[in-house]
Amino acid sequence: MNIKGLMRLLKFNFLVFGWMILLLYASSAFSQESTIVLSLHDCMESALKQGKEFDIAKKKLEASRTNYSAKRLSFYLPKLSLNSNLPSYDVTEDLSYFGGFEQRVFIKDKTLSYYNAVNLSQNFFTGGNLQVNGFVNSYDRRHQTFFESIDTAGDSQIPERRTKEVRTDVSLKFIQPLLFWSSPNRLELDKAKIEYQLADKDYAEKVNSLVSELVSIYFDLLITQKELLIAEKKVKSSEIALENTRKMKEEGIKSEEEYYKVEKENLNNKIELIDKKGKIKELENSFRQKTNLKIKNQVELKESFEDINLTPDDKKLLQMNIDNSAQVLKAGLEVRSKEIALNQEEATGGISGNFEATYGLWGRGDQLRSSWDDLRRNRWGINVSVSIPLWDGGARDASLKSLELSLDEARNQLELTKNTDRLNLEIIANKLDNSNQKYNLLLKENEIYSKKLENNQEKMKSGLISEKELLDIEISYLETQKSYFENLKEFYLQKIELKKLWGVLPEID
Repeated sequence: MNIKGLMRLLKFNFLVFGWMILLLYASSAFSQESTIVLSLHDCMESALKQGKEFDIAKKKLEASRTNYSAKRLSFYLPKLSLNSNLPSYDVTEDLSYFGGFEQRVFIKDKTLSYYNAVNLSQNFFTGGNLQVNGFVNSYDRRHQTFFESIDTAGDSQIPERRTKEVRTDVSLKFIQPLLFWSSPNRLELDKAKIEYQLADKDYAEKVNSLVSELVSIYFDLLITQKELLIAEKKVKSSEIALENTRKMKEEGIKSEEEYYKVEKENLNNKIELIDKKGKIKELENSFRQKTNLKIKNQVELKESFEDINLTPDDKKLLQMNIDNSAQVLKAGLEVRSKEIALNQEEATGGISGNFEATYGLWGRGDQLRSSWDDLRRNRWGINVSVSIPLWDGGARDASLKSLELSLDEARNQLELTKNTDRLNLEIIANKLDNSNQKYNLLLKENEIYSKKLENNQEKMKSGLISEKELLDIEISYLETQKSYFENLKEFYLQKIELKKLWGVLPEID
């Protein structure tokens, strides 16, 4: 081969080598981009910020808060409405007869008018209500009449009449219920407040439940990944054991029954491996569903955790009075709700009375200013009314007894809830303490097996131990990691249960 041919060959080889390097780099870059590493905190944020269930729960809370704020403001700020129409121009033409059919009369009206009204309503904590109404009505009317006589065969016209007036009217009305001064306004406000507080506790419970489900799936996925690795190594180990047993059976060292026993173990390991692969797929689908991940990339879960100890806030929650737990507060709110319902029934069905005061002004003029200057009192009055029910067939007594029974049940449920939550708090505290103690031991055991694995890997390279012995060590190491994640799962779930017990939201940015 001449020098030119050699140069071409070297140039071609160089180009091929360069393309291979670029392809390997691109493949490596693509592999890195297609895998996303997520921590437990990342998954929580994704689940809560993009989840429909969380969004619905949040909107329910906002609606309840808005309703309570609106009712509360109604006692400090009046409701104000304005009704108005643009200037209206109406023309009416009509025909009538006088004296039989001897004379016809044509009437033509042209009216230009406008109307503006202001209504103000203010509720009071005493149950009273003040209403202030005012309106301005202006009209300019032109009236024309034409007479047509059959005898004279002529028309006669009455001169146009014009009427122009602006009317102003202002009225005040105050009503105050007697006997039950807090009904119904204050009771309605208390009811709206209870609904808001219940929605707030339900919201915290819903969020913590979503987080709890996510934590379970997150750790189940980590645990199952370890179980999958264990199953793979068990299959490999059992295949080596099966091959060794087969050789020993051929040499007469092992019996046929012993060989079948090892073969059965190998088959069971393969079946378990298939089950773990199927479980991994199910958990991955559930994980994506709970985290609301829209990406198609592979997801890698972080196995390192920072907040593995109880925070000062967690320790405070363990020391709180059980009367402040979410379920106890909800049960207490239910009691208050039943009390309000009973008070409302007592207020509406028994002896009732109202104090009513009215005052009105009106004015008329050819212009708005003159109409306003002409304001004078045209009505006023004070009235006290009392209503005494005589007989209703016992309907009210039956309703009151039913509400009283419902109130007793709510109070009994409150006491049961206190006892249940007190027991739950003790269980949570005990499980957290056990998890904390086991965590340090499992961490130490994990370190021991990690060092043991490294030493045996070196021995394997030197030929001091067999491949099966190394696989057994790797299986023991993975079993330790599995136990470590199972303990962490229990620890995180109990922390969430602790927050759920008190209605505390998880810390999500």
